[in-house]
Amino acid sequence: MQGISTYRLVGLDPSAESIILNLDNVYNLMQLSGVSNLYQVMASNPTQELTLNTYAFYNCSRLALVSLAGLTYIPSYAFYNCSSLEEAIFPKAANIYPYAFMGCSNLSHLELSSSLYYVGEYALASTRLPSVLDLTNCNTWGSYAFANCLGLEDVTINSFSNNNSYINSVFKGAKDLKRVTYLGTRIHGSDRYNNPSGCCSMFADCSQLSEVYMQNLSW
Repeated sequence: MQGISTYRLVGLDPSAESIILNLDNVYNLMQLSGVSNLYQVMASNPTQELTLNTYAFYNCSRLALVSLAGLTYIPSYAFYNCSSLEEAIFPKAANIYPYAFMGCSNLSHLELSSSLYYVGEYALASTRLPSVLDLTNCNTWGSYAFANCLGLEDVTINSFSNNNSYINSVFKGAKDLKRVTYLGTRIHGSDRYNNPSGCCSMFADCSQLSEVYMQNLSW
């Protein structure tokens, strides 16, 4: 697949037992949704910026490993329902758009930029995540971004809200979540008086949540 700039990547062998795709020198991948024997996707050059289109790997049910060093954002539905995906490595990706990984129920290793800024609605819903997740630099997230995720036990965040409005059910149903560390210094806006349960709705139905640390909080 060398030397391709923008392509749909036609001609993949549908009879192959598994396909390993090298995207080095590919700059824009349009769509490979539903390729049932796609197993691994790699692009190792961190200086080569790569973009994916919406639905890029939608429903690629055997895809197990993706490592895209130059990808700076993950578009909507990019890996939706990739139920065999176990490892996803995107060291430069700072934005995850809505529904990007929803349904990736076997995802156990996820590597993103340390400056992760945005996680869209349902972006990681119903996925299996690492046990510890540091969202210190994440300032914007959508409703149900991590809803019903599995495996996540300990999360660190620095905000309960976007633009002073609480976000609905960000971690709703994260049944393995046990500990939350909040590094912010305040609960935003008048909601702390008018809707004191607002920030708590982020963790609705987290039945094992037993520790919440807010050591920097001031009122």
